[in-house]
Amino acid sequence: MKNKANEWVSISDLMSGVMAVVMLFFVVSTVKSIMDKAVMNQQVEELKQQVLTATEQENRLKKIIADNMVKIDSYSDFDKEAKLNAEQEKKLVEMLNQLENTLSSDENNNLLYFNVEQSKVILKDSVFSLGSACITHSAQEVIPSLNRMVARFLTDFPSGRVYIEGHTDNRPVKKPVTDIRRYCTVYDDNYTLSAARAREARKLLIDGLNGRNFSRIVVAGFGSSNPIDLADPSSARNRRVEVRFVLNSAN
Repeated sequence: MKNKANEWVSISDLMSGVMAVVMLFFVVSTVKSIMDKAVMNQQVEELKQQVLTATEQENRLKKIIADNMVKIDSYSDFDKEAKLNAEQEKKLVEMLNQLENTLSSDENNNLLYFNVEQSKVILKDSVFSLGSACITHSAQEVIPSLNRMVARFLTDFPSGRVYIEGHTDNRPVKKPVTDIRRYCTVYDDNYTLSAARAREARKLLIDGLNGRNFSRIVVAGFGSSNPIDLADPSSARNRRVEVRFVLNSAN
């Protein structure tokens, strides 16, 4: 009987050991499952962060591309405008050179001077009678060619303007001029005389033009404030009317 009891004890110990192993396996499995889940959650969070980072980088890249496309479009527009301006300037130079060649003669050279680089035609003092705003007969024969140039310019360059600017030397007006029939104006200083000469030149230059273009021809008188010959402010070179062609009215 004593041996039988020992046998049952051994079986009981064996079962306890098996249960302990099963419990240990269960615990290990549970712990492993928890750890695997934690690792999986960490991996999921890392993946989410990677996706979020990739999305942010993609959005930044899209913004950079969009900003650069705007700049590229701006550069493209600027390039187109620059090319257009260059073409217009070239055309204006050709027009002025053509007019200069047409009017090239000793007599006309005494009346006109071409400054193609500055887009100007300068009416010299000899265009006007002495101390007067009246245009001489010889100049009146030349002005129509310049008139056609003005008409063509206003047609070919819709945003262009023509500035007719009078200038004098620095010698003061000794007494007021009031005989408008003889002098085509009345004046008592150089500013008034320079403006009157520019006005009389404008009358001939707009002859036959469409009235809608009159506002694009601007007249101004500067008196002796802007001499060509700085060394000799009383020089006849300073007495002139400049016809200046400007492609862009903002200039």
